[in-house]
Amino acid sequence: MSSGLSPYLSSAIKFGLFTGTGDLINQKLVLQQPWEPIRTFKIFSWGFCFAGPFLHRYLLALEAAIPGTSVPALAKKVLFDQTCCAPFVISSFLSWMSIFSGGSLSDASQKIQRDLWPTLKLNWLIWPTAQAINFGFVPIQHRIVYIGSVSILWNTIMSYMEARHTHNLPTPTTHGSVIDEKKQHDQE
Repeated sequence: MSSGLSPYLSSAIKFGLFTGTGDLINQKLVLQQPWEPIRTFKIFSWGFCFAGPFLHRYLLALEAAIPGTSVPALAKKVLFDQTCCAPFVISSFLSWMSIFSGGSLSDASQKIQRDLWPTLKLNWLIWPTAQAINFGFVPIQHRIVYIGSVSILWNTIMSYMEARHTHNLPTPTTHGSVIDEKKQHDQE
């Protein structure tokens, strides 16, 4: 059944909600702080204006370029996704948040230089497996919703990465959980 919305608008709305939800979870459950609606709106706006429409088109283009669900096709899709798309999407998030928080293009560039690598390493703990499942088992018309569902966890992490500089939080590592590291930081 069709919602009557264009696919791009539908993807934009869904991804805005997924990114906003991830930020809300981060603020309330991970950071355990009062809700900052402006911050949630900035993250929602990235999901609505950029991530949703971009990922909608990207998933269609990727399937057209590398069709099928064979092991070689899945390996190529995941490799491309994680070496080309992931750095681009993460960089866009970092830039968006920097600029919409009053920063300049130079500030956005510095933020990418500082945060891209640690964020990409965290990305690789979640997304290669999630995307292999997505590309191998999820029908193309449902992939954006699948990604969005996984993104609630991922957007919680991205929101944490965004907040760690303004709230003097530790950078999570691939060794422990964000919550464990926050508890350790709070005890210091």
